[in-house]
This record gives sequence, structure tokens and C-alpha cells, in this order.
Amino acid sequence: MPTEASLNVVLSFVGPLPAYTLTCIRQLRYTFDGPIYLIYSDMAMDIRQQLETYSIIFVPYETVKSQRFENIAKTKSFAVVDRLKERKDLFKLSYERFYLLDSLMRQRDLEHVWFMELDIMMYHNPNQFLPILEQFTIGYTYVCEGQCSTAILYVRGSAELESLLDTLDGHSGQGFMNEMSAVYYRHLYSATDLIFPTNPVFSLAPPSSCKFKSLFGKYLFDGATMGQFLFGVDPIHTGDQVVQQDTRNIQQHHHYWDYGKFEWHLDEQGRYLPYYRLFGYDTLYPIVNLHIHSKDLNSARSDLPKQLSCDSKCTVCKSIPKVPTEKFDIISCCGPNDITVLPEFLRSIEKHVKGYRNIYVITTISIIDKYSTAFPNVKFIPESSFPVKKEMIDEMFKTPSRSGWYLQQLLKLYAPFCIPECLEKYVIIDCDVYFYHTPSFFKDNKLLFNVGTEYHKPYFEHMSKLHPSLGKVHSSSGICHMMPMKRHIVQSLMTLIEQTHKKEFWKVFLENVQPKDYEFSGASEYELLFTFSLLNFSNEVEILPVQWRNVGKLSVAYEGVYEACHHYARES
Repeated sequence: MPTEASLNVVLSFVGPLPAYTLTCIRQLRYTFDGPIYLIYSDMAMDIRQQLETYSIIFVPYETVKSQRFENIAKTKSFAVVDRLKERKDLFKLSYERFYLLDSLMRQRDLEHVWFMELDIMMYHNPNQFLPILEQFTIGYTYVCEGQCSTAILYVRGSAELESLLDTLDGHSGQGFMNEMSAVYYRHLYSATDLIFPTNPVFSLAPPSSCKFKSLFGKYLFDGATMGQFLFGVDPIHTGDQVVQQDTRNIQQHHHYWDYGKFEWHLDEQGRYLPYYRLFGYDTLYPIVNLHIHSKDLNSARSDLPKQLSCDSKCTVCKSIPKVPTEKFDIISCCGPNDITVLPEFLRSIEKHVKGYRNIYVITTISIIDKYSTAFPNVKFIPESSFPVKKEMIDEMFKTPSRSGWYLQQLLKLYAPFCIPECLEKYVIIDCDVYFYHTPSFFKDNKLLFNVGTEYHKPYFEHMSKLHPSLGKVHSSSGICHMMPMKRHIVQSLMTLIEQTHKKEFWKVFLENVQPKDYEFSGASEYELLFTFSLLNFSNEVEILPVQWRNVGKLSVAYEGVYEACHHYARES
């Protein structure tokens, strides 16, 4: 949760909630960690489950339904656009959302609201503009003559929203009700409204589009046109196909492409951010948001590659840490005890870990069904595809409560062989780890081992039974809940043990756990790999301790690299 003043983000949708809502909120959560309210009337269970991972505050439509709007709808007409099919009442619903917002703000006593449509992609944290926003009553964007957009709308409080509702109540439109024209006429006389800058200041820019440009530095906002140009207009205008950079259907709007160009550059996290540059000038203007009229939000995600407009001399990207050309994969396991922490784990990797190619999460089918849509870049691997199953351990140990703990060790050990596309270099990370800073895993082809302080005698008794050469060889522990590794090292370990025992590795591993330790902790994959690597591949290993700790509750104020929050110690 945020530690200082924050905007309250509100989204609203009446009707079946579209799946692209997930993309909208996922993008928003890259930079914004404040409250997000979602007003909804019809939400599929799988979408809700995935949205819950982003700490959304759900607001049922019936709880904020407005009698005031119902009265207006009885006396005024709204356009019905049949070709929009299930969205044919778009104009009525887009009007109603302001009255739903009013109910919500009054019920929850909300101030400083950032009200945005579901097809908005945010690339910068709106909280950074709060000191500017709070000086005004309402904020929105100018689109063109006769239209202002409330696709992103700032509202200081309920009293200020009341003035906007008065505008909407009194608007008759040109034959039908239209909030874009209502707000346009409002902006002509209101002295307390903020018009987000959608243009740099230059001679051909409509005055309303850059009236407040000086307050925002170089930042630009998109009311409609930028997103329409880059990612297409609603497909109903283009034969049900998304057509990018097609200007034919947005000729009524200001033509950015006539005066400049759009570019993509990388930020410190390796994400792609949009910019605008006027022809003949060096200044780059960062774009805060894009309005994806085509609803193809997936193409606008900042974590997906875009064609960069820069070279090695780029003043925006040149200071970005270079991603290693030789990448690695990340492997983790998720069991039933860690379902709730998996989203935070994945987001912390996306934010802080550099240079990885793929994240593989080995888990059950039910967990895959729950999270695969919310994290489309993560490759979920069913644990049923591995040679050892939980039921086998249940049968062998007769202690089902601990079978999963031994299973996850074997899944991590077998992962580079059961995941065919896994790279030679990979990093095992427990899914209850949360990063705050960027870790280093490899240097000059060496594994960089972090260390811990744990010592548990049964771990070393177990490994000595696997092979007599194995035992404690370092004063520190290899247990720190993450470990870089190479496939050939694990292959060498398994070959050694299988040749010694004439059995499959996983059978030897389990059979040599002492019965007295079945219900406790009788083996450790981390200590085993740590010991074997130091003994047999010392030229490929370097110990580089980093600051970390085990906790019962995560603390964003922690200055170390990461925290591990295990389920048995986790505070509710």
C-alpha cells in the first residue's frame, strides 16, 4: 500500500466486463500502488479471480445505481448505435458512469479521484501529478473542436463532481446526449477546470490542447487521437479488423502525424514507453497514457517489445542497464500454501530481475487455470508432466502433510530436463520471495551464490547417503531460497548418484530420507546443489552474499535485496 497521499483510481463498466480489463489494470499496477475501485454489473468468475491478484476493490453496480440518472434517462434521448451490437447503448452508459462515480464518492467519502475508462493504458504513475491536480476542481483532455474527452478524468471531491453533473444534467446535445460535447462546452467557460496537455506548445496546436502545458513539463496526455493512430480505431470502422496508423477514420481530430512522430524508448525496468517528437526538434515528450480505441490493449503493453526509435547514443535509453546477451530462465514451484503470494512474487520479478528470458512456474492445473490469463508472459508447467508425483511420496512416506514439500524439491531438480526449452543457465527462486532491488546471478559465466546461516544436520546426513563425497564443505548455508544453476551441473549430480545406486535419482533421493524426518525436514535440494557445485565445479562458482531476510510480513521499507515470507511464518 502507498505510504503517502494517493489518488483513488476508479473504473466503471456496465455490462459483461471485457477481458481487456485485466490488461488495463496490469499495466496500471506497474507504476501505481494506490487504491483501485472497479464498478461492475456482470463479471465472469475467472476474470474476478485474476483481478483479485491486483488488490482491486469491487463495487457492485446495484450499490451505486443512481436515481438521479434514472430520472434523466426518462426525459432525454441517447443515441443507439445498432452496429455496436452488445455495445449499442454506449452513449447512454458512458453518460451514466459519472452518476455512478458520484454515488461511490459520496458513499466512501473519496477525494482526488482518477476516473479512467477500461481502454486506457497508463505508462506513468498519475500520483506524480497530484500536486498539480489538487489545485483544480476537474481535469480532462481536449480532443478537437466540439469534443473534450473524459476517458481520463480527475475529480477533486464530491462537490466538484456535482458541478460536472450539473453540466451533464443541462446538456441537450446535437439531437442526442453526448458527454464529450457537454464537457467541451463546459471547458469554454469554466475557469477552475484543468485541461490535460495533449500537445506541445507550437503555432499549429489548438490553444486548448496546450493551455496548461507549462504545469506538466514535457508530459503529454492522450484523449483519443494518439491511441487511435498507433493502435487503430474501433474495428467497426475498419471492417472488423484492427488497422494501425490508418488516418482515414480520425480525420476530424488533430493530426499529430502531420507535425511529428511517435517513438518508443526503454525505461529503467526495460519496459517500452511512448514518446512524441515534433519534426525538426530534438525534444522528446513522454506520453502519460494512450486511449486504445480498438480495444487491442495487449499490443500496447509496455512489457512487450516495440520497434525502438533509438540507437546507442539515445539520450533516453543510453543510461538503461544493458540486458545481458546471454540470458537465463527462472524456475519456481507454487503449491497450495503459496497461491495468494504468487502474484506479488511474479510482479517483483518483472520489476526487479534483469536479463531473464522466461519465467516457468511448475504447479497444479487448478493454479494454472487461476493465473495463466493474468500473467500471459509466464509459462506455467503442470507438475503432472514430471516423473515423480505427490501420490508416490504419499505412499512411500505415509505423511501427506509433508509430501508436497519433498515434491517441490524434486520438481526444481528435474525442471531443466522436463522443460525442453529451458536454457542451460537458469535460476531457481522460491515463490514466497519478494525482490526490492536487482539481484545478480551470473558473472563471467560463473554462478553467483548467495548464502544463508541455516544449519540442519539431517540435510547433510541425507546427502552423504546419496554419495559419500557429499557433506558440509562451507561455513555458510546454501539455503537462501534462490539459486542460479546450470543444467550440466545438475546432470552430473544425477548421473553420479544414479550410477552409484543403480536407480533413478528421485527414488534414491526419497529412499534416503530418514523415517524420523518424514514429517519434518529430511533433505534439502539447495544444500545438495550448493555442496556438489563447490566440490566439483568450483571454477564455475563464486560466492557473493547479498542482504536478505526471512520475515512473517513483507516490508517495503526494507533496504535489502529481497525478503522471503514462508507460509508457516506468514502473518495474516
